[in-house]
Amino acid sequence: MFEDLSKFEHHMLRIASATNNFRHNRDINAYLKSI
Repeated sequence: MFEDLSKFEHHMLRIASATNNFRHNRDINAYLKSI
């Protein structure tokens, strides 16, 4: 059970990281267009 939980948490962290990277890149693109 703990092994499954750690895999689940790792998966959620990867999703959160990808989402944050997407938002960050979108903000950078918006900033560059505004210059």
